[in-house]
Amino acid sequence: MSLLSIVLPAYNEEQNIANTAKVLGELLEQHGIDYELVFISDGSKDGTFERIKEESARNPRVRGAEFSRNFGKEAGIFAGLELTTGDAVIVMDCDLQHPPEVIPQMWEKWQQGAEIVEGIKADRGKESLGYKLSAGLFYKIMSKLIKMDMNASSDFKLLDRKVVQVLLELPERNTFFRALTFWAGFRTETVEYEVQERKYGQSKWSFWSLMKYAITNATSFSTLPLQLVTIMGGVSILFSVILAIQTLVRYLMGTAVEGFTTVILLILIILGSVGFIMAREHMRYDADGNLHFDLPWDKGTSDPVEAPGDPDVVIREPEQTAVKTPVRGTLLAAKPLTMEDQETAETPLSEMTVMAVTLKDSTGRVYFDSSAAVTGAVSVKPDTGEALNDLTARTDVTAAARIACFHDPKAANADVEGMGLKNTGGYIFYDGNNSQWLDPGHEKARTYLLNIIREAAEQGFREIILTDVSYPTAGKLDKIDFSNAMTIGNTAEAGRQVQIEGFLREVRDVLPKNVILSLELPAETVLAGTNSDAGQELSALAPLVDRIYAETTEAEASALETAVKAVSATCGFVPELTEQPAEGTENWLLIQK
Repeated sequence: MSLLSIVLPAYNEEQNIANTAKVLGELLEQHGIDYELVFISDGSKDGTFERIKEESARNPRVRGAEFSRNFGKEAGIFAGLELTTGDAVIVMDCDLQHPPEVIPQMWEKWQQGAEIVEGIKADRGKESLGYKLSAGLFYKIMSKLIKMDMNASSDFKLLDRKVVQVLLELPERNTFFRALTFWAGFRTETVEYEVQERKYGQSKWSFWSLMKYAITNATSFSTLPLQLVTIMGGVSILFSVILAIQTLVRYLMGTAVEGFTTVILLILIILGSVGFIMAREHMRYDADGNLHFDLPWDKGTSDPVEAPGDPDVVIREPEQTAVKTPVRGTLLAAKPLTMEDQETAETPLSEMTVMAVTLKDSTGRVYFDSSAAVTGAVSVKPDTGEALNDLTARTDVTAAARIACFHDPKAANADVEGMGLKNTGGYIFYDGNNSQWLDPGHEKARTYLLNIIREAAEQGFREIILTDVSYPTAGKLDKIDFSNAMTIGNTAEAGRQVQIEGFLREVRDVLPKNVILSLELPAETVLAGTNSDAGQELSALAPLVDRIYAETTEAEASALETAVKAVSATCGFVPELTEQPAEGTENWLLIQK
């Protein structure tokens, strides 16, 4: 199924984010279009980025980024294009003045073979007379400069993935998005639209910002200003030469004013030196040592130059990021940690870097003093708190917390109507082992797990290893009620995958940036790349976490690592072994049964 990405640059649009995400989501689901929404906060001074994060937590199809300052709409568009993954990409305004109702028409034309679908204004809406006249003048000038009809284009358009790739490979820093798509020369169709009124807020375009936008685009996309400057410089040089000759003639004839000749010649020498320095920018020598000038209008070939570096746009980065050290350590048996456990765990190991303890297992038991856990789930010893504090305070090893997620009979039974996964008859679902699960598609179940994970991180653990991030894979799976997993136009299989991926994104959001997020998967799933019953797709999950763990043998570990690296260059793989590996093995976790 093809994916549609929508890029939405936003500047001080906190009032519009939630409504825009809702309107677009409902429309696209109604038409059965798989989608992602990419919001770019262009250095907003209000709560725009906070609203984006809130919507992303509610809907895993919503993503976003924030600029460190206001870089302008063009930068926002291209940053959004960089973040998209869709087969087609639509760029539109966040305030919905570009009507969403036109999107299905664009989508249909793209499916029919169009590579660019331009949105064309049927009229300019309720703009003032002055705004209409100034916009008309700007379009007329730009149409002459860049040799395209500006009235037959807008920033509201659909681009095929190959068009996006071409645009992203261009070296321009000061871009003119509308003109670049025309220049690219791909097959183009058009749709007309009526400009809509804003529901919230006011336009951020002032007269002066529009003037700056016009000047920037005129100078960045056309060589005519450079040509004019060059011609004016040439005319000035010509007059300077005439003036120099006239001055010398008058000096020789004795009619020059005293000191005038010296002053004029000095000025001309200075101006000539400046001109020479500027001309050097256009000088080059060929292989034979001949001098050439590359002028702005020169259509000839020249030696290629390196493209400029990354655009001068700063996206806010987390203050702290997780440091992924190599794993060489032990996973203790699932039970409350004691001081004695810590001491005995180190005996069979040397150069241990990680000590992992289970804080929540697949029976639903929670092995630390959690306020979020359901009644009767917490199981601790008198010195468990002390042992956990001692472990997390250590600097010689990384303390890792292993947390089982949706396989949780205790929480499922404690809140059957709310969190428990149900069958199609409305009763609690029992898997092939007569055990119960939480519903990954239910917000209350996800919130329950997120609170426990957050508490574990607050204990000081520097790595969180999640297990059972899945739907059941045993039992009468056809009897499971997947209504919470499915959206309009989605199959149950696609819905399960969306919920699992969305949960991992939510976990990432609640964890401090310096905490490593890891995921334990069955070895069979890693090798196969997918488990549709579980809702697990390796290529989608690996980029969302720092490490993948799997219980395997030392001999089979390399095949699993290869499978993980094939889908993500940033995600590490750690084999979980039941026997201590051979000497020299660097990356493993020994399971203490």
